[in-house]
Amino acid sequence: MSSISLPVLVCAIAWPLGFAAEPYAAWNAWVVGIVIVGIAAVALYAFCEAEEWINLMLGIWAAVAPWVLGFSVVTAAMWAHVIAGIVVAVRATGSIWFNHNHPLSTV
Repeated sequence: MSSISLPVLVCAIAWPLGFAAEPYAAWNAWVVGIVIVGIAAVALYAFCEAEEWINLMLGIWAAVAPWVLGFSVVTAAMWAHVIAGIVVAVRATGSIWFNHNHPLSTV
């Protein structure tokens, strides 16, 4: 799955899972998804490690948002946010780790 497809999925998932009518859940999914898409687009143009740190923070936010914003009782919204947040955070962490720990070139 590409860097942009997951946030797009997070943005669009509110309708099929039926939580588009829940304002905090839907708006959080849309805003976080759009910001991650924007950061991914910028990273395609010119990579900067700060973008990965921002994605890490957004992933963590998405995972805890159901409890912070009070929509954890909406099961579909809660799980969509937690799963997407964990995936984004893990991918960002992996990218940060790889950028710091890649083997030196022997050429």
